[in-house]
Amino acid sequence: MPSVFSVADIKYILDPTLKSWILQGHTNLGTPFQVIDVRDSDYVGGHIINSLHIESNKFKNEESAETLSNLLKKLRENGQNTVVFHCMLSQQRGPSSAMRFLRYLNERTSASNDQDEISFIENMKVCVLRGGFGKWQQEYGEDPQLTENYAKDVWKYGY
Repeated sequence: MPSVFSVADIKYILDPTLKSWILQGHTNLGTPFQVIDVRDSDYVGGHIINSLHIESNKFKNEESAETLSNLLKKLRENGQNTVVFHCMLSQQRGPSSAMRFLRYLNERTSASNDQDEISFIENMKVCVLRGGFGKWQQEYGEDPQLTENYAKDVWKYGY
């Protein structure tokens, strides 16, 4: 089976788009979504509300197959066919984790005999938050509807 996804399938979304999704509880298409925060030691000072924290190294170490499998399982259980990856700036770890996830989805569609799984994967949308958490916290850090555990003093000198 040919690959379903390529790097061209990673879409960037802007803060106001994600903000509206969070406030309405779904994407603009009415579908559930999941934010994946892949920051590592810089996972301090707050995070996007209801985001799932998976350190970027878990996407590229010996545990990556298990991490990717568990992530897909969780997304399927929750019907979340849109995922938004981000790191601090969404320049390296966020996009590379999104790409690793897309490669895994391609592997699953080739290996799976489960039509429900294949259908779910074929309808996935993988996004990266432009500007990452650094930009997000500047705009929405102090809004408890959008950001959890925000520590303003962590950000007083920028990121």
